[in-house]
Amino acid sequence: MKVLFLTKGNESVGSSRWRVFRIVERLDVEARILFDLGHPFWSMSYRRFQNIQRVWRALAKRPDVIVVHKVFVAWEILFLVLVIKKIRGVPLIFDLDDAEWIHSPRKSVILARSAAVVTGGSHEILEWAHRHARHVQFIPTAVDTSAYRPVVSEPGVLGWIGNGIAHMKAGNFTILKDALEKLSDRGVAFSLVVIGSQQYGPLKDFFKQSDYRVTFVDDAPWALVETIPALLAEYKIDIGLMPLVDTPFNRAKCAFKAIEYMACGIPTVSSDVGESRHVIDHGVNGFVAGDAEEFTEVLARLVEDRALRSSMSVRARQKVEDAFSLDGIAQEFDAVLRSLGI
Repeated sequence: MKVLFLTKGNESVGSSRWRVFRIVERLDVEARILFDLGHPFWSMSYRRFQNIQRVWRALAKRPDVIVVHKVFVAWEILFLVLVIKKIRGVPLIFDLDDAEWIHSPRKSVILARSAAVVTGGSHEILEWAHRHARHVQFIPTAVDTSAYRPVVSEPGVLGWIGNGIAHMKAGNFTILKDALEKLSDRGVAFSLVVIGSQQYGPLKDFFKQSDYRVTFVDDAPWALVETIPALLAEYKIDIGLMPLVDTPFNRAKCAFKAIEYMACGIPTVSSDVGESRHVIDHGVNGFVAGDAEEFTEVLARLVEDRALRSSMSVRARQKVEDAFSLDGIAQEFDAVLRSLGI
């Protein structure tokens, strides 16, 4: 089976790395991956014509299935894909791990209605997809559990991973700071490690006057599978943090931070937004919190109760092995491909 994947970026882009590149490695198919196919509609640059040429050549090799991950393709490339799909009867899979319909509503609806299957990484995505697509399949974002191993942590070390610039601008750190200030006022001893601060001054200034120690990790080779688990181990992260403002976009996110923490046996505290309540079993392998006050309460409980952290660590790792292992999810995606009857 020949499968053509069109995705947002290369392996340094998290969603492309885990939902395309790492999945393809585990599929018994002849796969071709094209990325960075977006450009302004009015652009007359060489890149525009180069992108069209790249896609045309890939389509000329007659793929059996086309997989479009996200909507970061130019309109003419989307049109070209849909024409080939119609003429040759090539089935299309539309894969989502974010609320693409918020910033690109027309492209999202067109792709969903044209797809033989829409695969989504969160329940919010599935709910949207069911309104527009014929067939919908839950395919969560997963991790390589052979690379993500339980870490030896240090009590009271709280950790956050991600795109620091984007999350600072989105206001997610405000929730975290409010909770940590309340925690510090209680006299609870802890420190914070921010992995992915990207040398962003406003983020570092935001925590400058904090009473607790804050360590910033700016850069890392994100494309490497072992990078995040190695950093979580290096800084001995004891509790993972996933604060999120309750917005339509955040409700559709796949709670991947929580999955990464839990794969390393790290209990997670997340805002009670979207997929977090499906990934985290509240009170079993982590906690979900409705606001900063609840965030503070559960953090205090975790920091001060070593036995609770230990039991949650084992259960967190087990949950990922059972539901978010890359090998298992690749098999589920392979089953979607085979279901198309190629």
